[in-house]
Amino acid sequence: MIRKILCIGILIILCTQSGYPQNPCAICEKLKNNVVKIHATFDDGSDENGFGFVIAEQYERLFIVTAKHVIHQLDDDGLVDLEKKTRSVSITFNSEIGKEYPATLLLNLPNTSLDVTILEVEKPANYLWQKDFYSTNLAIGTEVWFIGRAGNWYIPTGSAIGSINDISSDGVMLVDITSIEPGTSGAPLLNKMGIVGLIFEDASSGAKAYPIETVQRLVTKSWNKPWQMNLQTNEVKVGSLPEGSSSTVVDKAWIAIANENKENRKISLLETYVSKGQGNHVEEARKMYEGLLWANIDRARYMEKYVQHFPDGQYIEQVEDKVFRSSKFNPEFYSRLFPNGKYIEQINKQIEADQKEEATKLNNQQEEEENRLITLIRSDFDRDAPSYLNVGEYLEKFPQGKFVHQVEELVWERALSTEKLKMDPTGKYVWEPATPTVAGHWRRKRVGEGSKKEAFEYYLKYFPNGMHANAARKKVSSY
Repeated sequence: MIRKILCIGILIILCTQSGYPQNPCAICEKLKNNVVKIHATFDDGSDENGFGFVIAEQYERLFIVTAKHVIHQLDDDGLVDLEKKTRSVSITFNSEIGKEYPATLLLNLPNTSLDVTILEVEKPANYLWQKDFYSTNLAIGTEVWFIGRAGNWYIPTGSAIGSINDISSDGVMLVDITSIEPGTSGAPLLNKMGIVGLIFEDASSGAKAYPIETVQRLVTKSWNKPWQMNLQTNEVKVGSLPEGSSSTVVDKAWIAIANENKENRKISLLETYVSKGQGNHVEEARKMYEGLLWANIDRARYMEKYVQHFPDGQYIEQVEDKVFRSSKFNPEFYSRLFPNGKYIEQINKQIEADQKEEATKLNNQQEEEENRLITLIRSDFDRDAPSYLNVGEYLEKFPQGKFVHQVEELVWERALSTEKLKMDPTGKYVWEPATPTVAGHWRRKRVGEGSKKEAFEYYLKYFPNGMHANAARKKVSSY
């Protein structure tokens, strides 16, 4: 019996030391606190769920990177649709599950076709995150994990673990992993050394992720935002993305551009290629990119891209003319692209005229609303038992309105008339004086017909500093 127990003990020790840890991705557990859950709502009533992870902190604010489509609605080219607004974005931390923090969108980021963006959020008290764990080891076949699925900080194990299947010509990682589900977008992709990418397509049939170097380059060079994650110093960069002009990934990207037949896709690939600034084809790509933007310059987003990438380009004057002509219905667009342009004086006059027109329109709408409410209030007070709901709405919307004094007098006169009513001791019945056709009788109080004290309390509720406030307080104290 003793020999049997001893053998089992030795077997357990050997298994533990032979490379079979219970959690093959120990780094994933360490990085759980870096990952946040994101929920966004949009003006059209839709919403989106996803994840993100912390990349920096500054002045008690955290910077979080995520997939752009999680917090913005995008157009067909993967750009933020400026006509579809995000209503709210909330963040939940693993250390404070159940509590949501409102996030701030960084709306001034240059628009890019890459499905990546940043947001800010208040740093919770005593919050800690790991900074020393991102990796550039992108060898095909490497085992990978992710953190975040179905609103939980899920980490795959066993057969649910995935691997890097391929790296496309534009640098995107194709991940063979079946445990991913919709709602994982924005989550980090990890190997045993740390975070290697950001997931932007969360299909179980084949997820896609941007390499962490691509995300870092976008954050620090294109957007000039802080990055405080540190590269694992003891890793070997097998299969990582080199940055020199001889990069095979950049060469593959150039071949993809040359073979692309769809013009809008070619423009998107050129933008990515030119933004990287790598390889022997950069100047050629810039000329091609400028030419294609000019060929499609009648589209507003290409006007914006041209000005952004070619402020001194050969077509910049013609672009300014086109933007000016298109700004008849949107002068702010010209003002944003050409703040010191040759038409800025005319544009500013147009903006001023539009603002005056909008102010007049708003004043007319407010006047209509005020007239509507005073009509309802007068109608209410013509009845025996008026409703005070419209009084409250009027005073909330128009505290300095032109009918405030009239409303105050209506409420005061109602209080005085209520005081004259003859009520039984229970307060449930009111004496109705005799008329030529009906004898005097007691009737049950109508809905909304309060006591004498309540009538003066209503006055004080809406007009605590009114002309009759002192008299109303004396009346209340007398009952």
